[in-house]
Amino acid sequence: MKNLILLISIFISICTFAQEGSRTFINECHLSLNQTRYQSDNYSNQIGIGIKIYDTIKHKKNRTVSIGFEYSLLRYGKDKFISYSGRTIDRDIENTNHYLNLSINYRYYLGINKRFIFEFAPYFGYLIDSNRIGTRTSIPPFGPSTTERQKIDRVHTHTLGLQVGMGIKIPKGKYDLIILPSYRLSISENHINFAIGINRKLIQ
Repeated sequence: MKNLILLISIFISICTFAQEGSRTFINECHLSLNQTRYQSDNYSNQIGIGIKIYDTIKHKKNRTVSIGFEYSLLRYGKDKFISYSGRTIDRDIENTNHYLNLSINYRYYLGINKRFIFEFAPYFGYLIDSNRIGTRTSIPPFGPSTTERQKIDRVHTHTLGLQVGMGIKIPKGKYDLIILPSYRLSISENHINFAIGINRKLIQ
């Protein structure tokens, strides 16, 4: 909880600096909620959070290209996993994955006053920490039949994915309020994402 409060404080400070400065560097900041989308009774999809900043590197009348930097926390449960070696069975697994994501965001503004947003963004995610807790049972003859609650090794260190989203911008003086639901398809955890943010007006 302390780390989360620290991250949000840093996020607010960065957004304040970005909006008051004269540069367009870090011209947009988002807070988001996400939920994994596993399509199996063996999984339970849970709510996570994200913090993202954008640095716009190119903008024209109705489109922008930006680099995104994001911290993302993904959570999900798994009822049962049998190891590939067949030596252990893990049950009631709780997964908490912390990612740092780097994305290239292509955004198009459509409609009257360009209020509708279409965005797609390929991204790379690095797993900076993983907390995977479960009940592990060892299977004879590979060891004694034991069951205990323990931390289980993480199974990957990075991910690749594509985000596709459609949202709206709401003008607020010299800023815009951004509401951007999206779907993220990745090689590790597919998930939906709902982001709310503010940006400095670049598209009029």
